Amino acid sequence: MESENNEEISMYQVMQIFLSKWKILVILGLIGVLGALIKHKFFPIYPAQGKLLIKDSKNSQIQSFISGMVGNVGGLSVSKGYDSATKASTFLDTNDFFLSMVKGMKTYKDSDASAEQKDVIEEIFSAFKHKKDEEELNQSVANWLRGKVKFNPSKGGQIIVKVSSKRKGRSVFLVNYALSLAKEKLVERELQDFDSAERYFKVKIDEVKARLEKLEEDQIGKSSGIGNLTVEMQKGNTGNYLKKLQGDVNDINLRLSENSSQIRALKRKAKRERYNGDITLNKFGAASRLQTIIDENRELKNAKRTKERYIKRFGGKGKKLLPVQSEIEKMKASYTFEYKIYENLRDSLAKIGLQKTYLKNKVEILEGDRMSRVRSRPGLFMMMLIALMISQVIGLGSIYLFELFKPLEDSSF
Repeated sequence: MESENNEEISMYQVMQIFLSKWKILVILGLIGVLGALIKHKFFPIYPAQGKLLIKDSKNSQIQSFISGMVGNVGGLSVSKGYDSATKASTFLDTNDFFLSMVKGMKTYKDSDASAEQKDVIEEIFSAFKHKKDEEELNQSVANWLRGKVKFNPSKGGQIIVKVSSKRKGRSVFLVNYALSLAKEKLVERELQDFDSAERYFKVKIDEVKARLEKLEEDQIGKSSGIGNLTVEMQKGNTGNYLKKLQGDVNDINLRLSENSSQIRALKRKAKRERYNGDITLNKFGAASRLQTIIDENRELKNAKRTKERYIKRFGGKGKKLLPVQSEIEKMKASYTFEYKIYENLRDSLAKIGLQKTYLKNKVEILEGDRMSRVRSRPGLFMMMLIALMISQVIGLGSIYLFELFKPLEDSSF
């Protein structure tokens, strides 16, 4: 029992062991702090950040106004099915976007870049000068940019663009250039579908306009008597026309006769409903059906009088040419139909113009970055604290393992 108690180690003994090795802990702490100072001085990391805003009817007053005016154009409308920021960031985080970023940086260096920006671009491409093929060079720079530039969707339609590099000027340039190019590409991509729709509507408008002009010419020719008349019209054969009118009159008489019997039956039924106290305002009631048939009879009688007047007017022996009023009416109906199509197409084209205005203002650079705002991260104090903590953990762990596996000394009896 006594031997077992002697093998137990108290917390005080453990503390004594660690305190006896304090020099090792101090040395490791100093090494960690020195490493933090060297890292902060000679190997800094400068993170830069910018924000894009994908505007919609929820976060933009003008977008809400335009969206309410436009509505749906034959199924063409700005998508609202899911988060637009997530959709946009998915498109931006692609190889095609970073390749376009590389090509744009080359053009930008030769035109609008300042001296400092030119140095940054030259410094980026100089690291890949060993690539002899231009396509291989562009792809290598694009892969490097993809590792540096990150697009993170956030709430409220925001996309946060983050860049981290060893140069402050490089971080600021990359984040600002990525913001401007992302805005341009997102708008360009959204406009492609609407440009195709606009071209389609313009072609259809021209086709309908040509048909309208042809119908108008035919109608003017018929009305003036110099149009293209059929063979029957030129021969003066009015039999078919009069036969059709007489047939229509006979059909109307038959319909009136059928309605008369229904009217008598419905009148008796309506009297019974009133006697029983039923409500007759129902559209399926006898009184309602009776009124419908009476209205129908009135229209049939008007049509019958018109057709009988045509028979009387054009049935004389002195008339040689078939009247063209019927064909003119058909052309007018066709003209009205085509004109409605024409106006609908023009209205859709105008709405597509509003949609394009909507999309051109859909993406906004909410926040760029400046040299004065970029600081090395983490800060010197935080980096020293982290290095000190890591060094002490390593020191304590090493001491513990050393004491745990240290060979025991032979005890003397």
